[in-house]
Amino acid sequence: MKRLVLIAIIVVLLALCACSPAKRIVGEWKTQSTVLGVVVETTYVFDENGTGKKCGAAEIPFTYEVQDNKLLITTSIIGVDVSKKEYSIDFKGNTIILTDENEVIELIKEK
Repeated sequence: MKRLVLIAIIVVLLALCACSPAKRIVGEWKTQSTVLGVVVETTYVFDENGTGKKCGAAEIPFTYEVQDNKLLITTSIIGVDVSKKEYSIDFKGNTIILTDENEVIELIKEK
């Protein structure tokens, strides 16, 4: 009986400790790509409040939403939505792999 209670407590604790994708994505993430032979580094920052920014040649603010294992990023300029992208999210340790029909982005956790 004591063993069963202990197992139940461990299961409950593990369930409570599990981070949702929405919380796991918060932070600063970096990626590198090569464009015309030049290595370009881009930083993505995801804040807790659903906002973020993509920093490379320019800083581009965005809003984001995580539902299940999908990430929706909406980019707006002067209050007008100019881009909506939906990615599948795959967390692997300190790496996120974002995939859509056109690209795969591998982000590495910085902070």
